[in-house]
Amino acid sequence: MDLQLFCIFLLFLNLRTFTFGKSISDATTDESEYERAESEESDELLEPVIRYNNVCGGVLAHDKSPIEISITLKNESKKCTWTIEAPEGRRIELFYHTMGCFSTVSDCTKDKAYVYTIYDGSSENDSDLLYDSRSVGSTLQPFISSGKEVTVDVYYRQDLRSEKNISYDIALRFKYV
Repeated sequence: MDLQLFCIFLLFLNLRTFTFGKSISDATTDESEYERAESEESDELLEPVIRYNNVCGGVLAHDKSPIEISITLKNESKKCTWTIEAPEGRRIELFYHTMGCFSTVSDCTKDKAYVYTIYDGSSENDSDLLYDSRSVGSTLQPFISSGKEVTVDVYYRQDLRSEKNISYDIALRFKYV
């Protein structure tokens, strides 16, 4: 139990920007929190991240990027669809993804309560499916969209949970290229 609490603490420490109860109009650009360039020798500051924390769905269309979506799924059923729209002439790159499952007794990989899909464009066309959490051995790799739109669908059914105390944390970060 102590190890599990420690892991949860580390996740929240790593994703320390989670906030709760935000609406789609409450997206934040935290000017004090900038992305650092990947090189450790560089002190260059990149653009601030536009964050949507625990906002269930919406159209995310901004002139600037990166954009981060993060959500915790736990005690209620949810279906969330986000459409990320890049400015004209730009495409969308997924460059950061994390998904954590927290359970006291069960193997999260066998839990059927959670479905997570990403489409290149609209979710209405299965041929544009980039990732489906139901596919065995499926791993989400960084990608660049073919057009200016990416759709993320998350569906969580509380009644299908394998146990009472299971929860999921998802975070995706996109930028325009």
